[in-house]
Amino acid sequence: MPETVWGWLLEVFKLVGALGGLFALWDRFGKGRPAVYLVPNDDAHRSRGAMLRVDNLSDEPIAVRAITSRWPQMIKVAETVKELGFVGAMSWHHELVSLLPIPAKEHRTFLLVSQPEAHGSDMPVRIRISWRKLSAPTRRQFPIWFVTTPNQVMEFCEPR
Repeated sequence: MPETVWGWLLEVFKLVGALGGLFALWDRFGKGRPAVYLVPNDDAHRSRGAMLRVDNLSDEPIAVRAITSRWPQMIKVAETVKELGFVGAMSWHHELVSLLPIPAKEHRTFLLVSQPEAHGSDMPVRIRISWRKLSAPTRRQFPIWFVTTPNQVMEFCEPR
């Protein structure tokens, strides 16, 4: 315990500095991070895969830079069926690379297609979503890792 006023003052400055550092870390890496999860494909092509939904929860627009699959031979990623869709998914491109903006408080979905040879597999497949804030294009954002299995993807394809 500090015995003098200067010692107490030093401890207060340490506490304020630590709190400021924690806030800076949260502001830099946690605030405005998109949420990623699986949703059923309500399209006419429901039997072809589940949808990976990326929700922009922040008040500023973001852009998805790339979506890559750790095991592309098991699960492929394509943008919605109407746009890149099945041409990209069925040709088994494992990486979607472009700058896809997502306005504030909105979402975008991407088609996940499980390769037939992978059906029945519980092997974890990591999907990496690279993104950035459009208001700060030079600031690096840490990617989001989403882990799923071919069985989980196929569960969304079954009729309800």
